[in-house]
Amino acid sequence: MQATRSITMQPASPSRRCPTRNSWIYIIRGHWAAIENGVHYRRDVSLGEDACRVANRKSAHALATLRNLAIGIYEIQAERGRADSAGFKSWCRRMTASAALGLLRKCK
Repeated sequence: MQATRSITMQPASPSRRCPTRNSWIYIIRGHWAAIENGVHYRRDVSLGEDACRVANRKSAHALATLRNLAIGIYEIQAERGRADSAGFKSWCRRMTASAALGLLRKCK
């Protein structure tokens, strides 16, 4: 089934004008700052991704997938209020493979 929607063109009101060049700079910087302070910080600092020197592409991809899985499990636990306030790094140290598999089974 394919949905259709109509788009109406409206003149831009003063509050809905396109961002200026300086506004775009702040929007882009804010976007990348959020990424760097969020996921990349967890990957680089908490999981030591920058220190990892795996040369094989397939192995590096597998490790990145496992890191993403760990971040995803933590986010689910934090959203449900089951991750403590000590943070991601502390949570990772306590998490075991069998506990992570148990959490994945509960997420279904």
